[in-house]
Amino acid sequence: MNYTIACILSTVVLGFLFKQFAGKNMSISKIVLINYLVCSLIGIIQVGFDVFNFTKFGSGLSAALIGVLFVAGFNSFGNAVALNGLSLATIVQKMSVGLTVILAILIGEKLNNFQWAGFLLSLLAILVIFYKRDAKENILKHEYGRVFLLATLILSTIIEFGFLLIHKKEVYDIEFEWVFTARVFISASLTSIIYILVSASNKKINSEELSAGILLGIPNFFSILFLNKALGSGIQGSVFYPLLNCSVILLSSLMGAWFYREHFTNQKIIGLLLAIASILLIGLFS
Repeated sequence: MNYTIACILSTVVLGFLFKQFAGKNMSISKIVLINYLVCSLIGIIQVGFDVFNFTKFGSGLSAALIGVLFVAGFNSFGNAVALNGLSLATIVQKMSVGLTVILAILIGEKLNNFQWAGFLLSLLAILVIFYKRDAKENILKHEYGRVFLLATLILSTIIEFGFLLIHKKEVYDIEFEWVFTARVFISASLTSIIYILVSASNKKINSEELSAGILLGIPNFFSILFLNKALGSGIQGSVFYPLLNCSVILLSSLMGAWFYREHFTNQKIIGLLLAIASILLIGLFS
């Protein structure tokens, strides 16, 4: 459970930093690239060049695939936000936990009645917190809106389930968690470099983008490292992912209220209460 809490906290810090950079005149793609390079560097410093010794751990191909999916998922979500609005895109992205849990059940994981109730409440909490009445109208205005929403849902599910499958096959090993995390980010870095070289008209990275990427890289690396450690320590993915999602939403909302004076509507309060109930049902009865 300690790794789960650490993953939650590092993910919340990552989201908080992203919010700090939102709206500024900086390229998010370039910030994300620097962030991936920093993550790769942290991993290499920790494990050395064993990260490239693919005979030591047979995770090179799976790590490379997840790294590519990281970049694809990020860009898909960005397009979904641009075409459909943040609320609808966020609902779809976070609803991937529903598909992930179903897949986890299909490969043998089990939930007790309290955990099932908590899981269903977690989906309801996401809908209540992020739903807006105009969300359905937005998607109808854009030809490719549905495509990017579907891509976001599928990619998020594949990434979550991919981490889960890898840890079903691997025996828990402290060094493996570091090596695998580093390999994922090295792959993401290379993919992000290719993406920017192909798509960006201005390839120069300014000092603000560099600083932002470095700041993001540290919590981002440890959010994935602790995710790997949590799954590797034996917690079920069908328990971990709903717990992670609801906890991050709850803490992020509280931080938004504290630092940005964000207003809590009645709808959001109900959603957060549902999230708390979900966390309690899943966490206390695991």
